[in-house]
Amino acid sequence: MPKPVELSDEQGLGLVELLIAMTMLAVGLLAVLATFSTGHVTLNRASTKGTASVLADRTMEAYRGQQFSAITVGTTTTPYSSSTTPPSPDGRTYTATSVVASTPATNTTGTTARTVKLVTVTVTDANGRQWATEQSTFESLTG
Repeated sequence: MPKPVELSDEQGLGLVELLIAMTMLAVGLLAVLATFSTGHVTLNRASTKGTASVLADRTMEAYRGQQFSAITVGTTTTPYSSSTTPPSPDGRTYTATSVVASTPATNTTGTTARTVKLVTVTVTDANGRQWATEQSTFESLTG
């Protein structure tokens, strides 16, 4: 008489468990990889934004070091890269665009008191993306 088949046969169960464990490990590793990738992109963006802010500050400080009469109305473009003097701090290419406009200043009563110069500095990267903007007002009374 043939032997009855046992229902508790566990052959092949170790292979199924191994496949499930490997799948779970792969999903976990992909999640960690995505986190590192996002972190890398965020750090690059912060680096570019910081460098653009430094270049905008540098450009604005150059205006602050001039006499009021030496600040000319118009648009000036200053390129920064690894080959310019001074160079770009991170070696990437940026363009600092300065726009100087002469505008009347009004006092608290709303009447025009004097003319001031409004300087706006905008820093863009090689692709034309704007990363930093600074604005300052200059008047003849302060130099």
